[in-house]
Amino acid sequence: MVFLLLMSRPEISLHLGGLLIDIVESQRKRRTQRDYTMGFKLQVVAAVEKGDMTYTQAQKIYGIQGRSTVLTWLRKHGKFD
Repeated sequence: MVFLLLMSRPEISLHLGGLLIDIVESQRKRRTQRDYTMGFKLQVVAAVEKGDMTYTQAQKIYGIQGRSTVLTWLRKHGKFD
């Protein structure tokens, strides 16, 4: 059985067979292009160009909010046109 207990803070506790697991919801923070390091941008670009993921998958996996952010990085830093 799974019981969800809502607490006063933005937390959810799951009770799984005597095991208590707390999951804290992360607050979304607006980010700008300047918040991402050059190394991070190049890592995302390399993963997309290698074919490990699409740019939309990269946005979801790495938590990038802007729709065209990864596309912009691909145009600026990518090896393909």
